[in-house]
Amino acid sequence: MNPKGETMIKKCLVLAMLFMLLMSLAGVSAADTEGLDYCQIAPAPDCQILVNSEAVMAEVRSFAFDMDMSLHLLGEGNESQMLVTGNGRIAADPEAIAALNDMEGLDSVDVDAMTAGLESLLTGIEGEVSLLLTEITTDETGAEKVSETPVNLIIKNGIYALDLASLVEASGEGMEGMEDLEWLGIDLTGAAASILAESAAASMFDAESGMMNVDVSDLAESMTITRLPDDEVNGIAVAVFELSIDYVALLEVIDLTAMIAGMNAGEAVDQSEVDAMLESIQDATLVIREHIGLEDFYAYRIDIAAESTVSSFALGIELGDFNAPVDVDIPADAFVLPYALMTQMQIGASN
Repeated sequence: MNPKGETMIKKCLVLAMLFMLLMSLAGVSAADTEGLDYCQIAPAPDCQILVNSEAVMAEVRSFAFDMDMSLHLLGEGNESQMLVTGNGRIAADPEAIAALNDMEGLDSVDVDAMTAGLESLLTGIEGEVSLLLTEITTDETGAEKVSETPVNLIIKNGIYALDLASLVEASGEGMEGMEDLEWLGIDLTGAAASILAESAAASMFDAESGMMNVDVSDLAESMTITRLPDDEVNGIAVAVFELSIDYVALLEVIDLTAMIAGMNAGEAVDQSEVDAMLESIQDATLVIREHIGLEDFYAYRIDIAAESTVSSFALGIELGDFNAPVDVDIPADAFVLPYALMTQMQIGASN
């Protein structure tokens, strides 16, 4: 396999893994706000619906989803946009759910515990996902470039199998020695330590360090919850709640310097970097809209919209088939590589 192809495969697998974590957070652990008293920010009849939904969603172990996401980054003379659409069905075993919940309270320097938690999470998810990644870039001349990449993924027992044939067709890149393969599997069993050691993954977890010691109830001061008119999602009657965040109030609770230090892998933080982020956040907005079943209290749709002076982000997820069985199999003809071997091959090819 050529180095360029290896990098592309690894990038798609990492993207897909991040989406799996996102889906788990959105569905299995939606609105995990233990300690937050909803009745501080919503009237009693409405806040009880939110309390009931939190309890119901905490017991969800599987779900199907349809999603669409857009990320728009603005820069000097150029801009880029990433669009993601797709669907799938995901299940997580109880140990994976427990690992996800435990990781939220871990000290970011507790590498052993973080590694164990990520290992349980990576090996405890089962399902299948189909995504279409569309990247649009515009240079300083106004020229636009569009590229599309399909990501079809099957996950079971720590193996993440990628539809290589579709990936090659979309990218136009050849995979030397792998032209006849339809599925390439990466076995992530035992790979958590290596993944966390990579700067991008480590920063993703370390960036949460500024929130680790925040009392969730204090966040209520920066939140406003409004109940909108009732609606329907796929024929199901739902109550619609909109939560907005006041960033000025939020910054009084969050240690922004610690968060930036986390993103910089613990390196010293330049005050100008903090000031620049503060300036971009001052005018930022974040709105979360949740559609909760009036009878069963499941979260059937979640919409997230965030905007700042340098970027905009929108995510919409429809959820269903809660706790339905999910049973998939890795294709019999999939070529499965241990993650460590995949990494070694990439390092060897780059030398």
